Amino acid sequence: MQTGNEYFPPYMNNLPLDWTTKRLKYLVNIATGDKNTEDAIDNGVYPFYVRSSRVLQINSYSRCGEAILLPGEGDIGKIFHYISDGKFDFHQRVYCLYDFKDVYGKYLWYYMQATFMYEIEKGTNKTTVESLRLPMLQNFLVFLPPITEQYKIVNTLDMLCGEIDYAISLVQDKISKLKLYCDALITEAVTKGLKNCPTKTQIEWIGATPTHWNIKKIRYLGKLQNGINKDASCFGTGFPFVNYSDAYNNIALPPKVDGLVESSISDRRFFSVKRGDVFFTRTSETIEEIGFAATCLSSLDNATFAGFLIRFRPDGEFLLPEFSKYYFRNNTLRKYFVKEMMIVTRASLGQNLLKNLPVLIPPKNEQFAISQYLDSKLEQINKCILSEEKLLSLMRSYRKSIIYEYVTGKKRVKESVSHAN
Repeated sequence: MQTGNEYFPPYMNNLPLDWTTKRLKYLVNIATGDKNTEDAIDNGVYPFYVRSSRVLQINSYSRCGEAILLPGEGDIGKIFHYISDGKFDFHQRVYCLYDFKDVYGKYLWYYMQATFMYEIEKGTNKTTVESLRLPMLQNFLVFLPPITEQYKIVNTLDMLCGEIDYAISLVQDKISKLKLYCDALITEAVTKGLKNCPTKTQIEWIGATPTHWNIKKIRYLGKLQNGINKDASCFGTGFPFVNYSDAYNNIALPPKVDGLVESSISDRRFFSVKRGDVFFTRTSETIEEIGFAATCLSSLDNATFAGFLIRFRPDGEFLLPEFSKYYFRNNTLRKYFVKEMMIVTRASLGQNLLKNLPVLIPPKNEQFAISQYLDSKLEQINKCILSEEKLLSLMRSYRKSIIYEYVTGKKRVKESVSHAN
């Protein structure tokens, strides 16, 4: 299948003789949206597709009919929506593939699930995982069986993947329930304590709390500081750098972070990362990703932290970091942030809002007991979650391998099996 200097990826070796290849730009029209997340409306009339698996609502529509949507930034190559019919709108950083020519849209959707990430990571038209450029998308090679066989492949994959998707949904549901149980354990322990004692309601949205616990706004307990801002050229080399995902994905900061930044001595002093610091996610496209907190349990030498984070540094030792990692991640506080948040062009947590966050302060012996209790309970539950996530990963890999076999001609749904050498 290779002619001249034209590049063909390895999965196109040994193609069936009656299959052809075409660049994506000859098969579809490609457009991006003109809406931002703030245009979403609760209970809107039409689906609004953004750069994640979540689907919002909106009262406008830009397209109607069959389409494939994929993110231009964020989870590049990982999320695809196939729309068979109906009106919808999409984010300005989402690519919409429509007006299909010589290809069945759902076949192309399956094909891209199996091969597109390979092209991004290993093909000659490389891009970064953060951004998908239009020329790379336009020149993506598509392996095409005759249109009648495309329909047969889709019917086969719908049946096989439907069974796998159902099994995947059961595992996902189990993982979700285990995570909800973890969240409930944390919230109960850090707001009610571990033993029966007199309680009273001092803050309505927190509910009854032990009467002997102190409650203070975070503004009176320490200092808040936004993170460092640097030119993009400064990243990738230099000194340790705590980024957004380090805080968003972890209840406690990793003891070693992967990020690097060229920082000065004064940067590393002013934006330092010390034991007891709590880092809050400050800005995102959606409210739901704001206010996630990760606590530093061990100082990171010479490290700085991202401008998309706010650091809370306690003025004393009244909060054990082992307790902080649970308290500042409890669901009651998450609901507070969501309730109080305002969206402009991006959801943003300002210091003025964070300063009013109430902090429950049990005696140190209770903080220690709570942290020990939660460490023990969550270790057991997290082992179950990890086991289910491994199973989920295997099932997804199996699903992808089945799609790959059919859309590259390794498995056929008709009698003809002749291949090119």
